[in-house]
Amino acid sequence: MVRTGVLDRATAVTAQPPPTLPQGLARQRRCGRPSALGSARPAGSVGPTAAPAWRSPRGVLVLTLAVGILPSAGHIREVQAQPVGSWPGSTWGELRFPASEQPEDDDNLLLQGRLEQNVVLLDLGASLKLLGFADLDYKADTTGYVYNNKLKLGVGGKLRFLPVEGGVIDVGALYQSDYQLKTHDSFNGPMYFVDWLGLWSLAASDLAEDSEWRPLGYPGLIWGEVRYPSSHDPTERHDLLAEGAVEQGIDWVRVGPGKVFNTFASLEYTVDTEKLDYNNSVTVGAGAKLKIDLRGHGLLQIGVQYVWDRRWISASDRDGFLAFVNWSGWWSLPIRVAEGP
Repeated sequence: MVRTGVLDRATAVTAQPPPTLPQGLARQRRCGRPSALGSARPAGSVGPTAAPAWRSPRGVLVLTLAVGILPSAGHIREVQAQPVGSWPGSTWGELRFPASEQPEDDDNLLLQGRLEQNVVLLDLGASLKLLGFADLDYKADTTGYVYNNKLKLGVGGKLRFLPVEGGVIDVGALYQSDYQLKTHDSFNGPMYFVDWLGLWSLAASDLAEDSEWRPLGYPGLIWGEVRYPSSHDPTERHDLLAEGAVEQGIDWVRVGPGKVFNTFASLEYTVDTEKLDYNNSVTVGAGAKLKIDLRGHGLLQIGVQYVWDRRWISASDRDGFLAFVNWSGWWSLPIRVAEGP
């Protein structure tokens, strides 16, 4: 996404270097990219619903993910340690203005986010678990674009594999219902995905041993996803999509209890088999943000970012500044699934 920074949703970038293992993969993807059927005009306008040459990025897009949410590295480690019957959950959300660097979004404020509840079904070893999950994606804007106003509800299962510290791979499937709030249309069907995530945080002492003053740390992240179909809209039901991003940040200084000033640079890519313009792009960004730890159970980030977006199907370029506020959190419900005799 890197609209607001790939790490913005992954609470992997907390005030301190993130714990060893990452959390559950970025499923922005399923928040879904703008509907190919959605008109570039607000709901209620007349005329055919032709797909615009430029669309807003998928949901937080950092939304650009498709596997769920990226809770924190610490949360993922906790999930991995939880026994069968545990109920770990996570959430993220974002306000962004403008919604994208594209002309039709110049005065558009976008809200988007996700809730996911998991249950640990099987423990297949120290680094492999089977999880069931239900998730809800939401998206709304002030202009009223069809593709920016929707709810998505999904239920599925996934195998979570942790091959190395700081790395997670999810392989799974879900059944998803996509409801468009402006037109009241609904699209349903199965979706299959493979997601991967890697987190790191280099200690400042590793890079500046002789300096009297040095940054607090160098948090980074890489993620990607392959999913089929890319969405349940008729034009994308046979579309195979691959997307991902990498971000490297610098935690410069603490500005209060649980507050850290960070700058970051990011690269995001997406490509598909149907050669849809909005599914074939590369985005480069750089920005700054204030990271606020929510007492170890979440992360609030406030910042600005400059992004440049290149879509090679239409050979078009767009760039501009974005302001954002995003948040994430995680929990484990105090219930257990009863085990058999």
